[in-house]
Amino acid sequence: MALSREDLKGAVKGLPFIFITLVAANTLSLLIYANAPNAVGEIFRYNIYLLAFSILSILFSGINLLLSYLAWSIKKEVQYFK
Repeated sequence: MALSREDLKGAVKGLPFIFITLVAANTLSLLIYANAPNAVGEIFRYNIYLLAFSILSILFSGINLLLSYLAWSIKKEVQYFK
């Protein structure tokens, strides 16, 4: 299933919001000194999960791109010999 142009535009707008929210939460926790080591540790753990899932999605997108290119290349070669 391919993403539409509107989906991609929404994703581009949503990603900065997520990171701005994380930076604001980190700043807020540091400003109010709310059990700083524990709060920062939890936010850091959340950031690691977010980064891990982002890397996985990029990896799967790259694999999908390579498989699509391979299929297109094979199709192009088959049509060349007809």
